[in-house]
Amino acid sequence: MVAGLNGTIYAIGGNDIVCNGFANVEAYDVNTNAWTSVAPLPQPQSNHAVVALAPDGRIYSAGGEIGSNACQVPGASLFIYDPSVDSWTSGTDMPTGVIAAGPFGTGQNSLLYVFGGIAAGEVLASVHCSGATPTALIGPCP
Repeated sequence: MVAGLNGTIYAIGGNDIVCNGFANVEAYDVNTNAWTSVAPLPQPQSNHAVVALAPDGRIYSAGGEIGSNACQVPGASLFIYDPSVDSWTSGTDMPTGVIAAGPFGTGQNSLLYVFGGIAAGEVLASVHCSGATPTALIGPCP
């Protein structure tokens, strides 16, 4: 998954054809046309929802397939990357693990949203959202 923030595009996690997940994160600087490795995810994550939230300058990565052999194993993790210190922290897990959720949206007051996804083989119509401090995703949203 990718996210852009302040002239840098981040390629975050992923997996290979046999479901080996990756924790790697690479940053592409559009001004210098150069890639660099940055802090990896706390654990491998693929098919996750990712967004950069400009007001606070951080990148959020939620749900997806978590782990190194995780095809179709939905995760509920929320990871938060702060490029100013090149580190990830863990937010509060979502109430439900989801794979392939729709991308986050940002609303007023820097709220975060995760739309739908797949869990237990079913397509979800749920929406998880954050409170005023985007370190936890709850659901359903009002």
